[in-house]
Amino acid sequence: MIASLLALAAAIAGPTAATPLRCGAVERPGIAEHDGDGEWRGAAVDLCRHIAQGERGVGATIAFRAYRDMQDLRDARHDAVAVLSRAELAATLPGTSPPSGPPVAVSRQLLLVRADGPLRSLSELAGRKVCFIIASEAEAALNGWARAAHIPIQRAGFQEPVELRDAVDAGFCAAMAVDAGDIPGGAEHTTALGPPLAELAVFAIRPNAAKLK
Repeated sequence: MIASLLALAAAIAGPTAATPLRCGAVERPGIAEHDGDGEWRGAAVDLCRHIAQGERGVGATIAFRAYRDMQDLRDARHDAVAVLSRAELAATLPGTSPPSGPPVAVSRQLLLVRADGPLRSLSELAGRKVCFIIASEAEAALNGWARAAHIPIQRAGFQEPVELRDAVDAGFCAAMAVDAGDIPGGAEHTTALGPPLAELAVFAIRPNAAKLK
């Protein structure tokens, strides 16, 4: 009887600092990604910790996860905080009101060239080799931009950021397509060529707080 009463009292009181706040986001550089120790970091993770401490006090913990497929996105309705783009929100939580506040972050993909190199305009990339990390958002943004701009480019993919940077330094690549939140270390001598290839704003949604209609 006493144990039951204690459990009921805890339920009425609501979550405590010992109860992790459940949050999630699609993995994106600078927004939600694993660091070298396997810990989550990025703007979405920082926001989750901030909300947890504001609602549950100092010492509050979080349980962060990645939305890797459509089922994960559908399950976002069970999280306390979901960081999504407008398109992801519309596809997975259709009854939720569109975000009205400022974005948590903006994912941007850029074309970078050597600052001391000869290239000064996007049209000069015609026939030249542009490099990227394989299967990255930057690769997808590059392909979309090249189709829309009708600029024929050569492509070369790499597995590691350091290899990508070295290829640009050596002149093997005229430019590299990268995420603004994941520019290879040692690339301070590069500069953006033209506007971003693509931009995507992500917003904080409170699925548990907002009643789906």
